[in-house]
Amino acid sequence: MCQVSCKYRCYYLSILLKIQQLQSQLVTKEASLQEVKSELEIYRENNARQSSKIQTLKAQVKELEEIATSVTSVKSQSGAYIYTLKRKNHELSERVSELEKHLRMLLVRREKAEQKAASLEKKLAEVTDKLSSSMNIDIKGQEDPLGFLEKDEAVLTKKTFERNNTILSERLKDKQIAWDNCCQELLHKEKKFTELDRILHASIYETKTTQTLYQTFISQLATLLSNTFITMAGTEEAIKERIQEICGSEHSWKSVLCHPDLSLKATHQGIFVLGKKKCQMLTAGIQIFYSISCIKKTHPLLMQVNSQREKIKMKNWQIEQLIEKIKQFEKGKEQQVCLNVGQDPQSLKAQKETEKLQEQLKEMKMSNQTHQAKFVSVNDLKNKTIEELSKFWEKVEKIKEKAVRKVVSLKTELDYTEHEARKEKERAHHMLEAVTNELHLVDFREAITKIMKFPINTLAISDKEIIRQLKQLIQAYEISKVTSNNESKLSCGFTTGFENQ
Repeated sequence: MCQVSCKYRCYYLSILLKIQQLQSQLVTKEASLQEVKSELEIYRENNARQSSKIQTLKAQVKELEEIATSVTSVKSQSGAYIYTLKRKNHELSERVSELEKHLRMLLVRREKAEQKAASLEKKLAEVTDKLSSSMNIDIKGQEDPLGFLEKDEAVLTKKTFERNNTILSERLKDKQIAWDNCCQELLHKEKKFTELDRILHASIYETKTTQTLYQTFISQLATLLSNTFITMAGTEEAIKERIQEICGSEHSWKSVLCHPDLSLKATHQGIFVLGKKKCQMLTAGIQIFYSISCIKKTHPLLMQVNSQREKIKMKNWQIEQLIEKIKQFEKGKEQQVCLNVGQDPQSLKAQKETEKLQEQLKEMKMSNQTHQAKFVSVNDLKNKTIEELSKFWEKVEKIKEKAVRKVVSLKTELDYTEHEARKEKERAHHMLEAVTNELHLVDFREAITKIMKFPINTLAISDKEIIRQLKQLIQAYEISKVTSNNESKLSCGFTTGFENQ
C-alpha cells in the first residue's frame, strides 16, 4: 500500500506539474488571444483610418483637379519669366567663365614676366662677370659693381616692374571683386527663384476662378446675344432660341448669300454640340469606370473582411468553451485530491483530457498563425488597392486635363468661327449696301430715260449720252428762264413809260 501510495503521489505530483504547465500555457494563450484581439481592434481602427484617408484622398484629388486647371495658366505666365531668368543666369555664367579665362591669361603672363625677370637677372650677372673680367675689377666685396654705370637704368626697370606688379595686383583685385559680385548676383537669383516658387505655390491655392470657365463662356454668349430691349439668361436653351430668332430675323439678307451662312451655322452648331457631347461622354465614362472599378476592387475585400470576422468570432467562441472545459477539469482535479486510493481509471481519463486539450491548443496556435497571415495578406491587398486607386485617380486627372484642353480648343474654334461669321456678315452687309446703291442708280437711270423719252428696253444707251441730253435740257431751261425775265422787264418798263407820259 505504501508503494502504491508513493506511486500515486508521484503520479499525482507529475499530473499537478503538467496541469500547472497547461495553466501557464493557457495564460500565455490568453495573452496571445488578447494580443490578437488588440491586433483586430488595431486592424479595425486602421480600416477606419484608411477609409477616412481614402475620403480625404478623394477630396484632395478633386482639389488637385481644380488646382491643375489653374496651374496651367500660372505656369504659362511664370514660364516666360523663369525662362528669362535662366537665360540671364546662363549669360552671367558665361561672363564668369570669360573672366576666369582672362584671369588665367593674366596669371600666365605674370609667370612669364617673372621668368623673364629671372633670366634677365642671370644675364645681368653674366654680363657683370664678363665686364669685371675684361676691366680687371674685383666684384666679390661689392654689392652693386655696375652701380656707377647702369644705376639709373636699373632703378627705372625696377620701377617699371613694380608698376606692372601693382597694376596686375589691382587687376586681380578687380577680377576678384567682379567674381564676388557675380556670386552675390547668383545667390540673389537663387533667392528670387525660391521666392517665385513660393509665389507659385501661393497662387495655386488662390487661383480657383477657372472652375466657372464654361459658365463664363455661356454668360459671354448671352451678353453678346442680348440687346437693350432683350436680356438673355445664362442657359443653353435661351441662347439657342436667341440664335434661332436672329437667324429668322436675318432671313431676308441671308437669301442673297444663303450657302456660306447656312454652312457656318451648321458648323457652329455641330462643333458646339460635338464639344458638349464629348465632354458629357468623357465625364459619364470616367464616373462609370471609376464606380465599377471601385466596386469590383472593394467588394472582394469586404467579403474577405467579413469572412475573417466570422472566423475570428468562431475561434473566440471555441476558446471560451475550452476555457470553461479547463475550469471544469481543474474542479474535478480538486475533487480527486480529496478522494482516496482506487482512482487509477479517473487519472487515465484526466491524462487523456489533458492530451486532448494540448492538441486543441496546438490547433488554436496554428489557426491563430494562419489568421495573422491572412490579416497581413488583407493589409497588403488594401495597400495595393489604395495604390491602384491613386494610379487610377492620376489617370482620371490626365483624362480630365485632356477634356479641358479639348474644351479650350473647341472654344477657340467657336470664337474663330464666330469671328469669321461676323466678318462674312459685314461683307454681306457691304454687298447689300452696294447692291442697293446700284439698284437706286438703275432706278434713277430708268426714270431719267423715261423723262427723256428714251426707249426703256434698250439698256445700251451710255451714261455720257444721258448726261449730254440733260445738259441740253438744263441749258434750254436756263435760256427760257432768261427770256421770260427779259420779257417781264420789258413789259414793266413799257407800263412805267406809258404812265409817265
